[in-house]
Order: sequence, then structure tokens, then C-alpha cells
Amino acid sequence: MSRSDEFTPINPKHYRDHPSGVESIDCCEQLGFCLGNAWKYLARLGKKDAWEQDRQKVLWYLNRSLLNVNFLYPPPSDDMPFLRWVQSESDLKSPFYECFFNIANACNDKLTPKQRVEHVHMAIKAVEGLKDPT
Repeated sequence: MSRSDEFTPINPKHYRDHPSGVESIDCCEQLGFCLGNAWKYLARLGKKDAWEQDRQKVLWYLNRSLLNVNFLYPPPSDDMPFLRWVQSESDLKSPFYECFFNIANACNDKLTPKQRVEHVHMAIKAVEGLKDPT
């Protein structure tokens, strides 16, 4: 049984239903604590808790990541599921694309630390610009 087929109270559908086939946890594990949590709350926006509550959590973790240099380290793997997730968001013309794109680039080892910080700031701006669809 794959992780996607398992259902438990800690593996609900809103963490496993992305069109890319990538589970949120697979991205979060590679992004570090703050960026991983920002990704998680962005991925479930409007699917679990109140939309604005989760949006504020995304912003809180993105801002917190700016205080922690750990997010500057690249993921430890050649397999980066968050890149497949971002590509799927792009293909879908998702309003979340810019948010996920910039969170992923905050871990891009080909960018300078300054550029990575700029991507966090761009992610914050993108999340601030999101509108509750309801």
C-alpha cells in the first residue's frame, strides 16, 4: 500500500489530493521546518480550517523563516517532489503558483543567500495578495 492509499486521521485527503500526485508531506520534509510548514498551510488553504486563519499561518512561517538561516540550505536529495508540485500549479494556472514557486526557490542551491531571501519576500507578497474564493 502506498502512502497515498493510507487513510488515518493524520493523513487526510487535503494533504494527498494535489493534481501532481505529490503529497504535501513529501514537499514539507525537504523544505525545512518553517518553509515546510508554510507549504503545508498553503497546500490546505480553505480545505481544513478557516481560509484566512491558514493564510495567516503561511505568512507567519514565511516571516519566521527569515529569522532562521536553516532555510538557506538546499534539500538533501536529487528527487525534489516540490518541483513537480510547482510545475503542476503552473500547468493549472493556479493562483497559488507564485506562492509555491517562491517557497521552492528559497531552497534553490543555485541561488545566492540574498536571492533566496528575496524569494521568501516574494512568497510573502504573493500570499498577502491571495483572496478568499468564498
